Amino acid sequence: MFVSGINKSIKNIEKKNHRNKINKKIKNIISINNKKTSPISNDIIKDFLNKNLNTYKILSDMKLYIKYINNYFDKIYSTYNKKYNILDIKNIIKLLDDKYYKPYNIDKNKRLSYKLLELTILKNYTIKINKRDKIKIENIEKDRRYNDIYTMYKKTLFFLKKNKIKVPVSTVYIFISDRYLYELDIENIKFPFFTIATPNNKYYPLIPDNTFECFSFKKRFSEECLDWDDSKKIIKKNLKNIESNKLYFKGKNTSDKRTNIRKYFEQYQNKDTMKISLEPSKNYEPMYNFSKYKYLLDLPGNYEWSNRFPRLFLMNRVVFKVTNTVKKYDEGNFITFTDLFTRKNKHYIELNDVLTDENKDENIPIIKKNIKKIDKYMDKLNKDDEKYKRISNSGYKLMNELSNKHIYIYIYISLLYNKKYFDGNTIRITR
Repeated sequence: MFVSGINKSIKNIEKKNHRNKINKKIKNIISINNKKTSPISNDIIKDFLNKNLNTYKILSDMKLYIKYINNYFDKIYSTYNKKYNILDIKNIIKLLDDKYYKPYNIDKNKRLSYKLLELTILKNYTIKINKRDKIKIENIEKDRRYNDIYTMYKKTLFFLKKNKIKVPVSTVYIFISDRYLYELDIENIKFPFFTIATPNNKYYPLIPDNTFECFSFKKRFSEECLDWDDSKKIIKKNLKNIESNKLYFKGKNTSDKRTNIRKYFEQYQNKDTMKISLEPSKNYEPMYNFSKYKYLLDLPGNYEWSNRFPRLFLMNRVVFKVTNTVKKYDEGNFITFTDLFTRKNKHYIELNDVLTDENKDENIPIIKKNIKKIDKYMDKLNKDDEKYKRISNSGYKLMNELSNKHIYIYIYISLLYNKKYFDGNTIRITR
């Protein structure tokens, strides 16, 4: 029944082209608003606080983050309050590999089963991993994301142990990729594999991407890398004075497989007001040097998001985020961990359009239009220093307050949800 049900759903994909305290103080920390409290606040966070009142100090400066985290996870799992069917995760992945990858002799390292990282969280604050994942984690020269994510979870468990917080025992499945698991984009069926980026209409649970654990200021990929707290220190130490009123972007042309948005922004930029360059990795520039410019630009990469976005705020400059959806796919705007608590027009300025990944030249007029919009907005901000400082300071303050501690608490809350909705190596889903 499992196989036939999934095969039927896969046919539907092809047919429809789907890829596509408990005191008042603590109540304030965990409340969503004055009238409503998230179910998880009642069921899990309240129990957690009852048993760990000494953790009040940990949570007291996290009201903003707890609010968004609860909102997000509550939204994700609201569909799981219905009837459940239990499906084995590994069989799901194997079936999809056999359907989409094996017939075409695609390299095993590019199949779904390779992209999946399985972490079993144990009550003694350790992580159990299988042999295949151990190889992926140790092979940092090939792809260090597995090691970075694994390390971030290890640090989370160390944080929980240090603060005497009971660890939720469960198995976590994380999809290590710039994209979401679109092969499982099956109507009315939700698979909560954790991802580092997801369209906002797919509701895949998010975790912070690997650069919150390992980010290099020396070259694009390096064994010498820093976590979020240490990255903040490096940027603060090396901040530059503003030398140019231009909008700045520097990166690789990683959007060529989708919409060519980076190429077209470089090609059609207003060179009087912008400095946008696509250069190879050998010309890598430490990100803190970006602070020489008054305005900073965030453009999509391989998919419609970029891991540079959170660090741009640390320059205390106005950030322009250009994002898009792709016309033929049933995908909303891609979101990441940072998007859970940053807000457009308050912390940054956003421009959003619908582009195509087929006849990419059709995107040129839209991108030209956005370049003009950015120019007009910069001109207004150049004449309104108070507004410029309000936006730049609000983004800087928000992201500068974010710390490793918040990241570990976020992962902890995700583990609580994972414990609640997972059952061993199976996943509860709705049909």
